[in-house]
Amino acid sequence: MVVGLGNPGTKYHWTRHNIGFECLNLVHRRLGSPSLQTKFEGQFAKVRLGGQDVCLVWPLTYMNLSGRCVAQFARFY
Repeated sequence: MVVGLGNPGTKYHWTRHNIGFECLNLVHRRLGSPSLQTKFEGQFAKVRLGGQDVCLVWPLTYMNLSGRCVAQFARFY
């Protein structure tokens, strides 16, 4: 699992608060922009990196609440 941290909404778009989202967006685009799904208070895409199955995860909660989303993904996958 690779998690990009940030805050939802346009207010934080392209701010330092969303650098994690922007980095993950770049990786996602370079991997061909696989389809996004919504689950556990976040969006995710399943990809292959270095021969391994990996979930790219964007928590849709505010950054200080992102642990809820990350913990659910970690338990499930």
